Amino acid sequence: MICVDTMSNQIDYRAIEVPTDKPPKEYTYAERRSEILQLIEQAGHPRAINQTRLAERYGCAQSNISNDVDVLRGYIVDNIDERTVDTITETVYQKSIRELIDNGEYKDAVKAVESWNDWLMDRGKVEREADKQKVEHSGSIIEMPESVTKQWSKNKPDE
Repeated sequence: MICVDTMSNQIDYRAIEVPTDKPPKEYTYAERRSEILQLIEQAGHPRAINQTRLAERYGCAQSNISNDVDVLRGYIVDNIDERTVDTITETVYQKSIRELIDNGEYKDAVKAVESWNDWLMDRGKVEREADKQKVEHSGSIIEMPESVTKQWSKNKPDE
């Protein structure tokens, strides 16, 4: 039975059960795609699966498998769950940063934190910091947002 999402009129490949009681060469295209989707998700990327071997498994042309993978790429993109993406990304960053710190790789940990902060800013989770400039004043170096340094340099007293 093919499961169709009534809102989008798309086949829901995640809802289709891969049969265990018939050989793969007898799968419908939807059952085949459901299994290929599972393989892609286990492998982590569509390029990580061997299309030639899958064509042999299902008794079809490699071009059929290539088409299946293209359809599944669209399906995956159309069904991205933003909260899940955010959760996974945050978890990976936190774990990576902890491991880097535990291994004494502090410079790499700083780079990872900067990357994470950039990702958070790109996602709109935190505000982007204004560009800062270093300003020397009375023998001290101070970092200030660029907008402040422009205003300050216009109004600064002669030294």
